[in-house]
Amino acid sequence: MAKRKKSQRVYKIGMLVLLALIVLGFTIPGFIDPTGEDQQVNVEPRLCQSDADCYLLCDDVPEQVLCSQNMCVRNSCQEYDLYPYNLDAIQFSLAVFIDSDQIDITKNMNDQDSFITFDGTTVSVFSAGISLGHILEKVDVAFDSECIFVNSENYCRSNDAEVSLFVNNEPSFEFASYVPENGDVVRVVYE
Repeated sequence: MAKRKKSQRVYKIGMLVLLALIVLGFTIPGFIDPTGEDQQVNVEPRLCQSDADCYLLCDDVPEQVLCSQNMCVRNSCQEYDLYPYNLDAIQFSLAVFIDSDQIDITKNMNDQDSFITFDGTTVSVFSAGISLGHILEKVDVAFDSECIFVNSENYCRSNDAEVSLFVNNEPSFEFASYVPENGDVVRVVYE
């Protein structure tokens, strides 16, 4: 009986010590900063109208940053760069048709944009992973499976017309989320 009581006491003391170590192990690192520096830097988001508004100076080297939806995608050198600038551009052909008429989307382009450039129907994208929606945003065009917004006008699906996306003459249902590849022929059609 005494032996059993002693083993229960040892068990209880062992559990208390283990729980105390667990609590200390999770709380003390939160109070101690071994480097002496703040590890998290809060940076205000930056508004932009073009990629030129977003560049950063990291270690005395200028880095280009994508402007998307009027916000810089990266706001400090410590942030991860989702769209690093690449000198080797992805080039593809892009045309937008409304009721069988090709729309000149290049008249809405901003010369200050460096990640996405337009030359007639040829589009050059200087970062991998940028979707068609982000690309068309640079020329004030937005679209999904229901509507297309171009030249300040909305064209929406009806009994007579619909929005379609063709990639290399094949229908695609990815719409704005489609990520173009080198050599693609992309057509956005409303008819």
